[in-house]
Amino acid sequence: MKFIYVLSSASIATAYCGVKLQNLVTFGDSITDEGRLNYIVTNGKLPPPGTLLPESRETASGGYSWPRFVQQKTGAKTDLDFDLYNGGRHADNTVYTLWVGTNDIGEGGFMKDKNVPGTTLSDYVDCNWEVFDAVYKTGGRHFVLSKVFPLDQSPLYNPQERGGLEAPSFWPDKATTNATQYYHKLIEYSTSINTMFAYGVPFQLLVEKRWPGATVYIFDVHKLMTDVLDNPQEYLEAPANTTGVYHFCTNPDPRITEDCIDSEESPTVSCGLMTCIHQREWVRDRDTRRGVTTVWPLNPQAGHSQCWGNTLDIAIAMLETERLSTDYAYGDNKSNDAANFGLFKQNWGMLRVCGSRGGFKGQSESQWNNGNRLNWDIYADVAARWDCQNYYGYEKWFAGHRNGATGLNNPNTDDIRFYRTSVEWIQQQIDSQQKYRSDDTRFWVDVTPI
Repeated sequence: MKFIYVLSSASIATAYCGVKLQNLVTFGDSITDEGRLNYIVTNGKLPPPGTLLPESRETASGGYSWPRFVQQKTGAKTDLDFDLYNGGRHADNTVYTLWVGTNDIGEGGFMKDKNVPGTTLSDYVDCNWEVFDAVYKTGGRHFVLSKVFPLDQSPLYNPQERGGLEAPSFWPDKATTNATQYYHKLIEYSTSINTMFAYGVPFQLLVEKRWPGATVYIFDVHKLMTDVLDNPQEYLEAPANTTGVYHFCTNPDPRITEDCIDSEESPTVSCGLMTCIHQREWVRDRDTRRGVTTVWPLNPQAGHSQCWGNTLDIAIAMLETERLSTDYAYGDNKSNDAANFGLFKQNWGMLRVCGSRGGFKGQSESQWNNGNRLNWDIYADVAARWDCQNYYGYEKWFAGHRNGATGLNNPNTDDIRFYRTSVEWIQQQIDSQQKYRSDDTRFWVDVTPI
């Protein structure tokens, strides 16, 4: 499933456009905020321009907001970390993100006709373009535009019969209104806005030439969060809860917390939502666990179709090794049956049971060094992997590959399932374009090594 689309004023660019992300500047609402709201509540006014707010977990998500995770994963500085006028920001190393809309089309905006009289959804979309206009004039050239969150699926706006809350603090009269009618309005609004974003970015960039030399990324957060709700097992630990909330308050004033109740469920494991509209910190962390990068040079053997079996093999190798090469520590710093070899890091314990075409079947544990053949013979590597997958079956092969004999004996753990679905996601990305089978694009998922 593709979540990020990239457009350049020069051409339709790929997802590895070469931006060196050193600085991240974010524009958004409470989904993005990290401390600004607390400042406003405490001081009764907006923070003065240039105010440096400290790192904080006191956010609407109950933990770090998504920009903090980007900073942690990439090492980029965020606009919360350093002086607004720091000289380290340049057009080629700074990305500006814009993610708004939750308040604009929700209960306090278009949904209940509380928007400024005479304004339309088109005005909201134009407001996004105008933000980019202002940043472009100051020298910004790389932008990320996030689509609208699937508000209709949140407990705040979902009707009760669909699992929504009866009287959430941000919509206290929900129980006495036609929630189903508003639910359908939100579907219409979010679909319309996201469609205008999808067609509007290339129109403004390529036809109108509104931002010459700029690159605009469209982040399909709507599709991503829908995927979280449809496939919670890939993002949350069992038992996953995507309908309830961890932190529930009846008073809409954030300064009044006496009536707030926290769920007994673990907030960082099973709950997908912190409040009736904000996704949990842990879900946001998982959002950053998948990605794409350019790695040069990739092992040229990766493009040799006569050696590879199919894109599943490439996906496994992409997950296991950064450059699709075998230049990692010998045996993966393991020995005997636990030793790993080849592009896939196949363990000797399985190879000596089923690796027929590699010549390993029937060998003993003490002969584990023979597995080194896979470090230079890619044909034997691929052939042995398929021999073993055919021997054990698809899912059990993944279990043994992930966790050796322990995995073979207990193949249905959440960890093994996450590993397998991570490979499957990478394979889907590779299958999306023919060039990904042989170019220097590497898709990755942050899976904890064993």
